[in-house]
Amino acid sequence: MDRRTIRLLAVAALALALLTTSCSREPDSPNIVIVVLDTVRLDYTGPGGADGPLTPALDSLAEEGTVFTRAWANAPWTVPSHASMFSGLLPSTHRCTGRHFRFLSEEPTFAELLNESGYQTAAFYSNPWLSDSLTGMLRGFEEQHAESGRGTAILAEIDQGGATTVANVAAWLGEREDPRPFLMFVNLLEPHLPFHPPDDYRRQYLEDIPRDYVVTTSMAHELNAGVLDPESVDFDRVGRLYGGDVNTADRYLGEILRQLREHGLYDDSVIIVTSDHGENLGDHGYMDHQFGVFSR
Repeated sequence: MDRRTIRLLAVAALALALLTTSCSREPDSPNIVIVVLDTVRLDYTGPGGADGPLTPALDSLAEEGTVFTRAWANAPWTVPSHASMFSGLLPSTHRCTGRHFRFLSEEPTFAELLNESGYQTAAFYSNPWLSDSLTGMLRGFEEQHAESGRGTAILAEIDQGGATTVANVAAWLGEREDPRPFLMFVNLLEPHLPFHPPDDYRRQYLEDIPRDYVVTTSMAHELNAGVLDPESVDFDRVGRLYGGDVNTADRYLGEILRQLREHGLYDDSVIIVTSDHGENLGDHGYMDHQFGVFSR
């Protein structure tokens, strides 16, 4: 087994909080689909033992494939965790951290290796930390489709970009004519702060929580800084709203899987679903994730 093959295998084993794969047969060069459900805790998924229908699309995929429930992210926030997933390296080696955002390692990423091996490569995301202009994280992806989420003061317009990201995926799959197998990377940001599930989810599962109650990023920062008294925070409510956003990300995952089936690509694809890190929902008195290694 040569060094590049070892590195490709290492990428699949590192920095995964949850991973499922599905492939009904094994073509010589399968398509590879990697979906990162950003900020999703294992215990808020069906494979992780969540109560209720939070992740039906993921649960269905897990029934067909292999589930790893004791894998660990290499960092508690986007940049170093994705750098490890893309490179197979620990943060201590790739050094893409809070001090140095840009991914400057000379080691190739799995996208570069696959592209050199004849794969078409495309990335779809709305998380700004993944942009080449900021971190250089998406080296090796020939196509990069970025969507900027729009969080506004009007609650109904809080948008993490997932709907447009999935629409971009659908358009790309429908229009592509490239005969090469493809690597498609998708990051879905919906479970990230702020927590504000869509109206239909609120009506069905959160009727007791006021419509205008949103878990904001500033609320989390104030709690972590000691400005907000933990006793004043209803962490059960926080967790339930977070669960609604996890469900939204799962809906988008389901749409991506539906598109793969519609285009006859599902059975010829290795599908990997994971998260880059978890989230504190009152654990150890904290919220958010990047300042604590306790986030699940």
